[in-house]
Amino acid sequence: MKLFYDRLKTNGKHSTSAQIAVMRKMILVAHSLFKNDIKFNNELYEKNLGWVKKDADKVA
Repeated sequence: MKLFYDRLKTNGKHSTSAQIAVMRKMILVAHSLFKNDIKFNNELYEKNLGWVKKDADKVA
């Protein structure tokens, strides 16, 4: 969520608007988890967003 907030701020949103957008996103995720009776999985969440984490530390 921090990356989402930072992206909104970088794109010119005011702090309050960015915070409201983050809260809305959290509510939507929570509602989906409750509706589908599943637990939050951060790896699955990031995968569905299309994010790929690259480990620069693991370069041989």
